[in-house]
Amino acid sequence: MDDKIVNKAFEYVDAVAQKLGVAADYVYQLLVKQQIISAVPGLVIGLIFMIASYFLLKKSIPLLIDDDLDFFGFMSSVLGITVCAVTGVIIFFDNIGPLINPEYYAIKEIMSFVSGK
Repeated sequence: MDDKIVNKAFEYVDAVAQKLGVAADYVYQLLVKQQIISAVPGLVIGLIFMIASYFLLKKSIPLLIDDDLDFFGFMSSVLGITVCAVTGVIIFFDNIGPLINPEYYAIKEIMSFVSGK
């Protein structure tokens, strides 16, 4: 890693700490906690989508077995279940990283701010 970027990151954390009137270590701990807190709603939303797809599937199976659905009904139920399940999985796995390793994502956030990306 470039020393210039690392120094900018330390300067950023020190500047935030100075504005808040606290130690730089405290700011870093806050950033780590923020990663965990920001991950939880995404996990909950992902789980809601996956649970909804489960119940849609559970409701659709008897209709599929009894041939109560025409082709359009069958395709719309399959599409709805698939979209709901895939969306839930993507949202869930996109937000599980900050919960498992919040330090990495805190450093990543600092580096993205410093590098301007």
